[in-house]
Parts: sequence; C-alpha cells; structure tokens
Amino acid sequence: MLRQMLLAGTERPHASRALEQMTRSTGSCSLFLCWGSTPHHNASLLFSDTATNHIVLSAFLRNGAAYIVMEKIEGQELAKLWHHISDETRLNLLGQLRQIVDELRALETPSEFSVGSCTGGSLQDFRQSRAPPPVRFGPFRTIQDFHSWLRDGLKQGEAENMEQADLNSVNEMIARQDGPWPPPVFTHGDLNPSNILVRDDKIVGIIDWEMSGWYPHYWEYTSLKIGSYLVNPAWDENIDKFLSPFPDDLKMEKVRFRWWGNIC
Repeated sequence: MLRQMLLAGTERPHASRALEQMTRSTGSCSLFLCWGSTPHHNASLLFSDTATNHIVLSAFLRNGAAYIVMEKIEGQELAKLWHHISDETRLNLLGQLRQIVDELRALETPSEFSVGSCTGGSLQDFRQSRAPPPVRFGPFRTIQDFHSWLRDGLKQGEAENMEQADLNSVNEMIARQDGPWPPPVFTHGDLNPSNILVRDDKIVGIIDWEMSGWYPHYWEYTSLKIGSYLVNPAWDENIDKFLSPFPDDLKMEKVRFRWWGNIC
C-alpha cells in the first residue's frame, strides 16, 4: 500500500549532508530513507514497496541546493474526483488511506527526541503563528515541551483578563497538555484530498510532506479536523473513517487555537 511516496520538506540543521536508513521493516513498507542537506534545504524520505521500483532515481547537492530526480506519479487529486465517484469507491479509498496511515504509525519511534522532523531537526507548519518566518520550530525533547511552546510557556494559574469560563478551559487545556502522553507517531500533517493522488480507484501517491514529522498521536487528527471544518466541510465528515478520533484532544486543541492559533 505505502509504495511510491516522496516525503519532502523537513530540515536537518547542522548537517552538511545526510543519507541514512532509519527503518527496515517487512511487508509492503520495506525501506525508509531520509536524506537531508544544510539548514534551509529539504530533507526527503522515500517509502518503497518491495514489489515496485524506487521512484527516486537520484539525489544530489549542487551549488548549495538540494535536487531530487524521481519518477512521475500518474494520478489525479482525490479532491477533483470526490464528487464524481460512487459511495462504494469512496469507502474503498478511505480504507486504503487508513492502511497507509497505519503503516506510518507503525514506524519505530525515535529515542533521542519526541517532536521533530524525520531526522530530528526542526518542523514546519504554516498554521502555527508563533513560529517566525520561515515558520520553522523545534525540535522538542518531550511532548510536554512542545505543548509549552505552543502556548507561549503559559503555566497553570498564570492566565488573566479572561472570563471565568475561558479561564477554566485554558487551565483544563494546560493540565491535559502537561500530563502523560504516549510516544509520538510519524505524521503527514496535511492529509487533505488535494494531497492524495488516485489512479484506477487506487491511491498511488501522497504529496506535500513539508509539514510531516514526529508529533503527538492526536496531531494528524486534530489538525485536519480543525482545518477541514473551516475550508472543506465535505472532507471533515470522512476524517473519522481513516483516522482514529481523539475527541478530548480535539477539544484541547480548539481551546489552544482560539487563544494561540491563527485558524480559529
């Protein structure tokens, strides 16, 4: 399932060049490669199926810029097909997407950091207004450190000039953020239908991985739910069919976005 996918856009600071194998596994996802360059250059990941040829033919640096030569993936954006396919085909595609997400979640969690890019470097997410241009942040040693950064370091009991109901919701958010969390999972960061390529009723590629990385387990779900509710209500109705729902974490994130985000 997880076969011709190029993940691009994460950064590895303080590294002149890196090409490393991060995970070897069995089954359809046979090889996980991560390639990076100097700061502000891209790192790329390749997920390759044992039954297919690698789509990345060459990767190299020239004059300080990173280049990747890869095969073209023939397919259409799911967003353009969604309203023209049957309910049965939609459910089939959502099932395929669920399998892809499950394979991403099965990747071995890094031990040296909790929240960061594929190489342990900084992350990119244009939805995070706290990050200065070019909107990069992290990495973070713990998920709690990441949460603290998201709320600008505000501690329990420090919020002021709020209605009591708002104060209570912020304190509840902080208490949840500072609590224990399961290990981070590898996350695409923007699984909207425009980033999913389909051919002959099969998902053949997922693009735009610049916001991918290791995040808390809820991040894929809450980011997509909050963003889709505003810009793509039709997709919002289907998110629970390919991502595990985390309603309590969604409530927590909605509070954060209200006070520290740039979407809600």
